[in-house]
Amino acid sequence: MPYWALDLGAPSTVEANSGGATKETGPDWSTITYQFAARKKVGGGMLGAAVGPTATVEQPAVKFVWYDGLKDEKQNAPYELIARATEEARRKAPPVETDRDSNNETKKKRRDQAGIDSPQRWDLLMVGDRGIMLFNRGNNEWIITPGDRAAEFANVPKSLPRVANEDVEWVESCRGGAKALSSFDYAGPFTEAIVLGTLAIRLGKKIEWDTKKLKVTNVPEADALIRSEYRKGWSLPVSDDILGLE
Repeated sequence: MPYWALDLGAPSTVEANSGGATKETGPDWSTITYQFAARKKVGGGMLGAAVGPTATVEQPAVKFVWYDGLKDEKQNAPYELIARATEEARRKAPPVETDRDSNNETKKKRRDQAGIDSPQRWDLLMVGDRGIMLFNRGNNEWIITPGDRAAEFANVPKSLPRVANEDVEWVESCRGGAKALSSFDYAGPFTEAIVLGTLAIRLGKKIEWDTKKLKVTNVPEADALIRSEYRKGWSLPVSDDILGLE
């Protein structure tokens, strides 16, 4: 969501910590830190976050941290930040009924309130200068703290196109309809950003990325992982000219 909403583009640097990897398997856990440079222009186009009006102010640099796996026998997650984000919600939450009512709604309330600090409940934590937002892709029961910040955005006009779901959007685009928001010219750069995290894990070093040349500028051994030499007869019809590289 932040990549889409903030129009982040390619990261300038990526570094990773991980544990449990072997030559044949990925790590048991990883924490990957992406640094994205400031953007002078966001919006005003037809793809991803570019849909809609152009932002009136320069967008600052963004630090994005990815957590996954089990570390020290618990989910790898920013527990202190989650506690900060949920402090106000926990303080204002109504008490859970303790009568003998065992209907599904009461069970849901009890589970939700007891698990508000659980990283399994949330997909994303956004930390800004003036507030924090906890987000889940499966619903809109998000947490924004302080609460008065949420009130400022209670009536934001709907400027983005709505679709029934991503499957319908894809089929309609294939049939000649509107271009999908996750079309290849958007999803390609997004995939580039994500796989750089895997590259940083395999190299075990902080990498500096030149997206125009598709090259790590500070770790020469990265070249072999980015561009493979194929056996004779198995090469792909891809050249630097096709990729737009110098």
